[in-house]
This record gives sequence, structure tokens and C-alpha cells, in this order.
Amino acid sequence: MASDFRVFSEIWLRQLETSLEDLLSVTRGPSRDHEHRALVARLMDHYKTFYATKSDAARTDVLALFCPSWLSSEEKPHLWITGWKPSLAFRLVDSLRQTGYPSMHLSEEQMQRIGEVRERTSSEEKELEREMEKQQAAVAGRKMVELARLASRVKEGEEIEGFDTRVQVALQEHLAGLERIVISADSLRMETLNRVVEVLSPIQAVDFMAAVVMLHIQGRRRHGDETRWPLALCVK
Repeated sequence: MASDFRVFSEIWLRQLETSLEDLLSVTRGPSRDHEHRALVARLMDHYKTFYATKSDAARTDVLALFCPSWLSSEEKPHLWITGWKPSLAFRLVDSLRQTGYPSMHLSEEQMQRIGEVRERTSSEEKELEREMEKQQAAVAGRKMVELARLASRVKEGEEIEGFDTRVQVALQEHLAGLERIVISADSLRMETLNRVVEVLSPIQAVDFMAAVVMLHIQGRRRHGDETRWPLALCVK
């Protein structure tokens, strides 16, 4: 249920705040690379848990994820398929580099690999957007229009054999399509984080993930909502 996922996400975010403290207080230096890798790996596991639980929520009530009553009116317009847009990760990398963040001096090889990951992610985003457009078009398609006409006749008292079944089948097809797209979008979010982290050095990965986490946390505080919903990270 949507309420169960909301409770889970609030607990998850509080745990994320603890992870942020660990990221910001890390001891720096090449001798600490193993510690840095372990810290980032634990954080990645935390994100995997979030998306696995969200997948379960999508299978239960995917529409609640598209129309979350717990988000403010300021946050909802920034959602990209129920979450943050994966390409935001590259904006974070660019921002850290442009502000002269000490650890974020990328080598030529790293820059090339980040560019390749950025291009791949952009292509996959566009594919998902096309899939969403198809789902939206299906709602206004011939089958749904015909069902709407039949619904009007039923409302007027006419009995139409198999009408309820036809409505249920059409609805389930649409919901299954949305569920598939949400899970794919969340998979791309997770894959993008992994791809970026793989390019970075251990300490660069720590600083990058700290930026990601801060964006999650500050998103809700910016709107003065004490529940601090994690998906407020979504910025197009």
C-alpha cells in the first residue's frame, strides 16, 4: 500500500542522514581507499533496498507513485517517471568540478568515460520517455474511447455482456505498462549511480555520493516538510 511505502521511505531517509554524516566525516588519503569503497558500497546497498521496496509498491499500486498525495505541489512538477531524472547525476559531477571541489579533478580518461556514460544514460532516458508517451496515447486510444462509450450506455441502464471484464482487462494492461516503466526508470537511476561511481576514484565516489544524498535530504527541507520525502531529489 502507498501508506506502507511512505512509512518505509521516511525511515529509509533517516538512515540516509546517518550515511551522510559518515560520508562527510570520512578520513581522506590514499591509505583509506578500502574504507572509502566499503562506505560507498554500503550506501549503494541502501539505495538498492529503496528501489526494491519501491518496485513492490509499484506492483501493488503504481498509480499512487505517479500521483503521490504526500508530495507538495511544488515538488510534483519535478518528478520524472516517479523519481529523479538520471541525467541529474552528471549535473552534480559538473557542479562539483566547476566549483573547484578538491577531489573532483578528473583525468582525461575519466572525462571520456563520464561522457560515454552520460550519452548512454540520455539515450535510455529518451527510450523510457517514448514508452511513457505510448502509454499516455493508449489511454486516448480507440479501445479506451469505445469503453467510455459503453460506460455511458451502462450508466443509462443498458446491460452490456462482459463490460466489467473488458474494463478490468484494459485497466490491468495499462497498469502493467506503467509498472514496467517505473521499474525500468528506477533501474536506470540505480545503474547511473553505479556507472558514475565506477569511473571515479574511491574518494571522488564518496564526495559524489555525498552530493547525491544532500540533494535527497535538502529537497524536503526546502519545502518545509518535516517528512522529507526522498524523491524530492527529482530535478529536471
